[in-house]
Amino acid sequence: MTVTPNPASRPTAAILAAVLAIALVPLQLVWSSPAAAETTQITSGSLTWGVKASWRGYAGAGTQSGGVSQNGDGEYVFPVVGGSYDDDTGTTTVSTQGTVHWQGHWYPNESGTYPPPAGYTGTLDLFVLDVTLSDPVVTLSADGAEVTVELVSRNTSTWEIVDYGRVPLASLDFSATTPAVTSSTTTWTDLPAAWTDSGVAAIGYTAGLMVDPLSFTYAGPGGAPDVSEAWTPAGTTGIRYVDHTADTVPSTPAVLWVDAARRLAHVTWATNVDGVPTRFVQAYDLTAPSAVGTPFAVTGAERNRVNAPAFFASKTGSCTTPASLPPVRSTGP
Repeated sequence: MTVTPNPASRPTAAILAAVLAIALVPLQLVWSSPAAAETTQITSGSLTWGVKASWRGYAGAGTQSGGVSQNGDGEYVFPVVGGSYDDDTGTTTVSTQGTVHWQGHWYPNESGTYPPPAGYTGTLDLFVLDVTLSDPVVTLSADGAEVTVELVSRNTSTWEIVDYGRVPLASLDFSATTPAVTSSTTTWTDLPAAWTDSGVAAIGYTAGLMVDPLSFTYAGPGGAPDVSEAWTPAGTTGIRYVDHTADTVPSTPAVLWVDAARRLAHVTWATNVDGVPTRFVQAYDLTAPSAVGTPFAVTGAERNRVNAPAFFASKTGSCTTPASLPPVRSTGP
């Protein structure tokens, strides 16, 4: 059977000409660009951080200025004066203002306790302890989280005042925290914190030692950065590595500090052994994960000093117990 096309279905010369004319016009594309990510400027709020309770117990409350105050728990409250929140990346930065200045050990009254360092020729009318912390800035991002400060401190070896400039004093962990976001404010509460390598030189603690948690609130939107690629080891020991510190599950043991480079966590817990109150310290290899060596037991009044800054001599894993007990190594190679 032969099918004869309907002449009415054929394009006419006028239609063909119109199609060709359109085809020959230079193609112009109108792009509808996606909405640009919003960066919200932060101008008000407050940051609450006690730095470290044991430090305040040793150095005192210090002198606050520039808008800093202390709350009922002894924590410092800094006014937020700037910052930003990036809706695309979740990066949050809050800048504060204000200063805390600690001074102690007035040399004229304690000359028998703190002899001048060899070669020192400066004034002796000084506080051996002299630390100034100013203008904390908190940054939360997928690349890391930290609080930086302007830091000035007397070097205990030379007695010279050293201006360290802006240094990261403590690293922060927001992996297990969700900000509370309302129509007008964003609040981060009790972010775990630990001393950093660059910050401890001015204060004399051990890097990785847990310090007071940090909280802040500001006017504006917020959210958490994406840290889906964070490393979490498998295993059943109940310890997991989270940035600068470690969590224990269940939470009975407390994490003293973590050597991130060597992936070693030091935890402590208290119990009674045959009726004797005892505190144990145990190292864990976070890569395996598994316990390293045998737990180290401390009894008597000394057990209350396990969390003291001097307990860990260095990040090498050496534990230096109080003077009445011998040095102990609990971490393995």
